[in-house]
Order: sequence, then C-alpha cells, then structure tokens
Amino acid sequence: MRLLGIFLILLIIPEIKAQNYIDLARLNFDHTTPQPFDSSSDKTGNYRELSLDLNIPIKINDNVAFLSGLTIETFNVDLSTFKTNRDFYSVTLKIGANINHSDKWSANYLLMPKISSDTRDNILSDISHGKSKDFQMGGAALFKYAKNQNFNYKFGVFYNTDLIGPLFVPLMGAYILKDRFETNIFLPLIADFGVLFSERFKMGVKFQGSNQSYYQAENSQYLVKLNNEFGPYGQWSHGPFYLQVHFGTSIFRSFRVYEENDKVKYAISIIKFGDDRIQMNPNFKNGLFVKTSLFYRFQL
Repeated sequence: MRLLGIFLILLIIPEIKAQNYIDLARLNFDHTTPQPFDSSSDKTGNYRELSLDLNIPIKINDNVAFLSGLTIETFNVDLSTFKTNRDFYSVTLKIGANINHSDKWSANYLLMPKISSDTRDNILSDISHGKSKDFQMGGAALFKYAKNQNFNYKFGVFYNTDLIGPLFVPLMGAYILKDRFETNIFLPLIADFGVLFSERFKMGVKFQGSNQSYYQAENSQYLVKLNNEFGPYGQWSHGPFYLQVHFGTSIFRSFRVYEENDKVKYAISIIKFGDDRIQMNPNFKNGLFVKTSLFYRFQL
C-alpha cells in the first residue's frame, strides 16, 4: 500500500499544488431522523444514503494530467405516506484533463456521463444498452488561480442534461490555509471552515448541498433530490486514513416526484424558468442527520 501511495504521488495532478492534499477514495454513509410529512402529522419519512467516490489522476507531462474517477451512490427514501422504503441508484463516470495554462492558472475539463434509476437491474441493463431515459450527460470547466500553495480562487460552470431539463450551475469558491485555520468554499456544493488542533484532529462546521434527478421506470416518473446539510464535524486521522463525523440539520430538503414529460425550459442552479410542473407526492420536513465518512488521503 505504501509503494502504491508513493507511485500515485509521483503521478499526481499539478492542480493539487494549490492545496495540500487529494482524496483518492471516499466512502460516505448519511442517515436522517424520521420526520413528519407536510400533509400528515402522524406519518413520517426517512432518508439514508451510501456513496463511494474514487479519483485516479495520471500525469502526462508537466502541464497536462489525465483525470478519471467513478462515483457510485445508493439511497433509500420515503416518497409518500403510503409507499415507503424506495431505493434509487446512480453510477457516474468522470473523464477529463487538468491543464496548467501558466504558473498561476490551471483548469479541469471534465465529462461526467451518469445513469440513475430506481432499480439496480435498470442500472446494469442501461450501462450495456445505453437507454436514454436513465442516462444523463454532464460536463464541467473549472478554472483555478493559485496565489500561492495555500491560497487559491476557483470558478467555473457545470452543465447536465438533467431529467428536469437543461441544467446550468455556476461554480465559485476559494481555498485558504493559514496557520491552523482551513477554509474550503466551492458554492453551491460546499462551504467548509475548519481548525486543525493537531496533525490528527480537526474540528469545523460545513455546509454541503446536492441537487440530482433519478428516473423511475416503474411508473414513468422522475425524482428530484434536493439535500442540503449544515452543522459541525469532527475529523480524526491515522496516517493516510481519515474518519469524519458530520451532524446537524437539513435545509430546504425535498424529494419531489414529477411525471416523465413534465419539465422546465431550463434551470440555472436552483432557479428554474418555465416551471409549471405538478409535484406528485408530499414532502417530509427537515430534520437532524448524521453523516460518517471514511477516506484515503494523500498529504503533500
């Protein structure tokens, strides 16, 4: 394992010079407390998620690196007061390149094809047959300006052929490491403010957001998952292995079901244009969550 780590460090992408680490593998388990549905005080809904994120950068030359990775996700959610424990799955492939345009400027260019569905059989079948209803094509261009090793700005845009319609997401943020204080902001996905108490222990507070859609083959509908979580966390490490426990409350969380052909004209982040869709299910209210993450990290 140590030899593998040394090998991957030698091949690591130039971009991470502007930050002190890269996570090669990350396993997350997210669990929420049951909450009442908006339409019924005596029925509750729950949400549980398991995901695995893998990243493999390979250096081509001093200015170009090949980027690859895979994200696998499964979650279980209650969509109504009558039908519970519905499972959803997704597999996302990440392919692209990191290019150093100058000493200060670098960029990631990524393609992210994804298949998302309400059954594992659909996922496996669609990977081999390429069915369009479960397939989404995403792409991103992410630019970074590194003032120094511990301070950089980043911005870009993400596009996806989402089930709701064409989706554009502007991205912007910064990474700052000063003394024991570490800030990692990449909105609208994450805002993380942490304090390094020692080499092995860190505490902080962070916001994480996600907005994704999944096809429901059984009834020709689709689910839109909007899950925002905010709260404190603690992080422990042993060598390259890390454990993080994040807890708090969800914000504007929803799991909304729509008919397959009920779409918007286009969306820019959470702002939707031409949205006259009819939601087919009730939401359950925001509540507490606990998210546990195990990851394999290389420090530079």
